Amino acid sequence: VEVSVDDGPWQEARLRAPLSETTWVIWRYEWPFAEGQHTFEVRCAEADGTPQIEEDRGNRPSGATGIHRRKTKI
Repeated sequence: VEVSVDDGPWQEARLRAPLSETTWVIWRYEWPFAEGQHTFEVRCAEADGTPQIEEDRGNRPSGATGIHRRKTKI
């Protein structure tokens, strides 16, 4: 899992150990809070390092695509 804040560089998130090879994994990203509005983007990679497809194509047949984006105000 990688996170980008306000169009900055991609940075690795910290991952918990998965419960199995087919379960979702809980992750955490530590960020020095700054007042204002911010955009967070999150992407994942396959086990072989292949990055998540940036274009949103739906989740079938091979899983979720697109970059997950959220805006927040602090």
